[in-house]
Amino acid sequence: WTKICLALTLLHTHLYAKDVEVYTEFLPPFQLMLANQVTGSATVQVKQILENAQLPYHIQMVPWARAYNIVKSTPNTFIYSINRTPEREPYFHWITVVGEISNGFIALASEHIHVSKLEDIKHNVTAVVRNGYAHELLQENGFTPDKNLYVVSTLEQQIPLLLKGKIKYIFSNLPSVQHALILIEPPPSAWSL
Repeated sequence: WTKICLALTLLHTHLYAKDVEVYTEFLPPFQLMLANQVTGSATVQVKQILENAQLPYHIQMVPWARAYNIVKSTPNTFIYSINRTPEREPYFHWITVVGEISNGFIALASEHIHVSKLEDIKHNVTAVVRNGYAHELLQENGFTPDKNLYVVSTLEQQIPLLLKGKIKYIFSNLPSVQHALILIEPPPSAWSL
């Protein structure tokens, strides 16, 4: 399990009265869109923190790479849920933990795949979300986009690639993928997590 956080970039030591921009991605059950409203377990925590601080805010759900790049380069913005890594440490002011994730490889159960070590997976293509923790982690372990890494913008883009046989694995937060699978066919029993 890895902790995910709420982080902030600051230019000034105080925030102005205008709405604070908060960015996130679709990552159920932490962040999801219901009735055109961003909700989820992490979202509830973030809203409570901002309301307790009496900061007016606006939450935008966008693809992860866009959220990450905007907040990294725009002062006085928030991002959640973000993995706290040594590489990301200098870019943000880390506020609090909003949950824990468990990343893993997902494949179709019909493939009957048995993996004993990471090297076994490197012979096939794995999809990850651009600039996400999973993307960074696999690159650190020798995966490359021109060989065995398929980089997409969102979790929702990964699943059809697997169903169509364009990739062999998804590497992502397991509970988020399980939640997303509830919404599509085939049923989750067809998947191997």
